[in-house]
Amino acid sequence: MFTAVQGRAKTERSFFKKLYRSCLKIDNLNLDTVLALYNEIQDAAGVRFAFPYYHDVFQILHEYVYPQFKNLGYVVNLSPENQNYFDKGDDLGRRYYLFFVKVPVPFDIFGNLELVRAEVEVRTEFQHVWASMMHDLINTTDLGELRNDIVEDMRRISENLRSADYFLSNIYNKIKVNKTC
Repeated sequence: MFTAVQGRAKTERSFFKKLYRSCLKIDNLNLDTVLALYNEIQDAAGVRFAFPYYHDVFQILHEYVYPQFKNLGYVVNLSPENQNYFDKGDDLGRRYYLFFVKVPVPFDIFGNLELVRAEVEVRTEFQHVWASMMHDLINTTDLGELRNDIVEDMRRISENLRSADYFLSNIYNKIKVNKTC
C-alpha cells in the first residue's frame, strides 16, 4: 500500500529560516506583518505518504487514510485549501497532494487536548525520492537565493519522474487487465 511513511516536526532552525525567507519578500516589514507570517506557517508538523503507483493515491486516501485519521480522532480538512500539485508541480517543481489534519495534542499537565494543525503530503515513490534529493541538495544548504538554472534542472527531473509515474500506471493497468481476461 505505502512505500514510505514519514512524520516529522520542523526544527526550530528550519522554522525560523522559513519565516526569514518569507520576511525577505515583504517591502515594509513591521511586527504585525512578521506575526502574520509566523501564523501562516502551516507545516510545523507533518506526515508524508509515498505510494508506488500514481493511480493508487486518491483511492487509498479516500478508502484508507482519511477513515484511519478520523478513527484516531483527527479532524480531516477536505477543503478547497487542499492542493493538488501532481500534474503541474509547485514553484520548485515538487509534485504532491497536500491536505491538513487537526491532531489532538495534550497541552497541559491535566491531559487537556488542543487540536493542532498538521500537514499531510502524499506523493508517488518517484516524487518522494526526488523530494528527498531536493531537500538534501537545496533546503539544507545556504545558497541564499536559488539560481534559476538549478531550480529549472530540478523541475525537469520532476517532470520526467511524473512521466515515469504515468507510464508505470499504464503498464500496471495493462497487466492487470490482461490477467483478468
